Amino acid sequence: MKDLIWEIKYELTRTLKHIFYLLLVVCWFVLWYAIFGLGTGLWNIDLWTDGIWQMYYAFSISIGFGYGLYRITT
Repeated sequence: MKDLIWEIKYELTRTLKHIFYLLLVVCWFVLWYAIFGLGTGLWNIDLWTDGIWQMYYAFSISIGFGYGLYRITT
C-alpha cells in the first residue's frame, strides 16, 4: 500500500511538472510577443511583417528550446 501511494504521488508530481512547463512555454512566447510588440510598435499580430515574424520565431524557439533542454536534463 505504501508503494502504491508513493507511485500515485510521483505520477501526480510528474504530471503537474509537465503542466507547469507547458504553461512556462506559453508565457515565454507571450513575453517575446510583448518585447517585439514594444520594440516595433505593432501590438496587432495581424500587422506584423515577415521579417518581424522571422526574428520572433528565431529568438523564441531557439531560446525556448535551449531552456527546455536545460530543464529536462537537470
